[in-house]
Amino acid sequence: MNVPISQVTIYSDTVYFSGIPPVDKTNALIGKNNFTVQTRFVLKRLAEILRESESSIDSIIFLNVYLNDIKLINEFNEIYIQFMSNPYPARKVIETKFSIEGVLIELSGIASQEKYKHAINYK
Repeated sequence: MNVPISQVTIYSDTVYFSGIPPVDKTNALIGKNNFTVQTRFVLKRLAEILRESESSIDSIIFLNVYLNDIKLINEFNEIYIQFMSNPYPARKVIETKFSIEGVLIELSGIASQEKYKHAINYK
């Protein structure tokens, strides 16, 4: 089924990426019900998509993390820090149910094509 959506939209030097689920380019589900496999896959796929968009994973400004169970957040964070570097992007974590059985995670967000990123942590 062709869905009327762009995986990436670039406006000026800003890259907007829509939901990146754990499915390969043939739409086959990766790691059904395996959170670690799915998380590593979507983060690697995100890095590929951003490279193709003349950006990088280090240029993410804002990241939406959709989990099917919020209890997976600690496991997500352990994997996440292996892919991301400080300063980390702003992010939101949302618990949701997915329409595809076995999907546990999906990412969307905004990145820049510029290389510099500055973050402020309020205490």
